[in-house]
Amino acid sequence: MFAIFTFLSLAAAAALPPTIARPTNSSISKHCRTSIAGGPFVFPHLIIPTSKLDPHQAPGAQRFAEISSRKTTLFSFDIINATEYISHTCALIFQFPFKTDIVTAPKYEWTGLEAQEYSKGGLNFAKLAGNADLQSTFANTPPVAEDYGKTAIIPGNTYTITKFPCAPGQVTFSASSIGVCDLKYFESSEVAAPQGLFVVPCAE
Repeated sequence: MFAIFTFLSLAAAAALPPTIARPTNSSISKHCRTSIAGGPFVFPHLIIPTSKLDPHQAPGAQRFAEISSRKTTLFSFDIINATEYISHTCALIFQFPFKTDIVTAPKYEWTGLEAQEYSKGGLNFAKLAGNADLQSTFANTPPVAEDYGKTAIIPGNTYTITKFPCAPGQVTFSASSIGVCDLKYFESSEVAAPQGLFVVPCAE
């Protein structure tokens, strides 16, 4: 499934290479917020950056996500049993602000600082068939249940990765690297510039 993205900056949009294909399925975010602003959202309760170089090491819960050719990060969310979520659809969104907009959180590290890098790689998000816990490692990560393919990222944008039924309980997603994309960031819901992976309920 293609990720739908919303450009927050005309300048950033103009910098994109003309060869980048634009997604055509606009229905994915028709009734879903593309930001955590303006309503309820779910922050990941576990962020676990696993390493293929040390596949049996359990790093435990972290606040930094690390996504590279060496590391895949697991994100586990607890969908609460609340009116905003029950019998609704949820959206998995990834917010990637400009560094200059980040006020209080540590600034991310990203290899793809040039527009031409945009076409060469990105992040691969997937829903897992099982859930992460504090003992999760690269080696024992549950298999992929749904692969959402590549999301090519560029700062100053937010991306809707997928929609899924809001059911109370735990759901886990993974983020891995495709091509030249290496990203390390601090998951943050700061008002000025949220950064990271979140779940938001959609209006029906």
